[in-house]
Amino acid sequence: MIDTLRSTQPNPPRSRTYRLFMTREGRYLLLTALMGGIIGYLLGLNTAYVERASIKLFLEQSRAENQKMQSAMAGENVKIAAMESSITKLKTTLEELIPSENTYNIKVNQSLIVGGGRLTAADRK
Repeated sequence: MIDTLRSTQPNPPRSRTYRLFMTREGRYLLLTALMGGIIGYLLGLNTAYVERASIKLFLEQSRAENQKMQSAMAGENVKIAAMESSITKLKTTLEELIPSENTYNIKVNQSLIVGGGRLTAADRK
């Protein structure tokens, strides 16, 4: 008796989407959508891989350039240190040749005009 009730009842209405995918064209549409999704995913993976490789290459170039600049800076620092020591030596030599005002280095048997007069330092033996 239950079988007769089921067969006499009308089929419940199906959704429009269900009816669409039960046709041949609907199945092709579903297959096309799935293939498009898979292809899009694979293209995204490939794009990410290419971008990652280019970033890696850029980083390697940046590191090499950074090392070159650091070695150049180290060389320049050595040159600066050498120039500073040379400047210090030149200053001391200049101070010996031209002493500051009112400061005199008089050696034995040397004459020097001071204050409009003449000053002679001699060795007393």
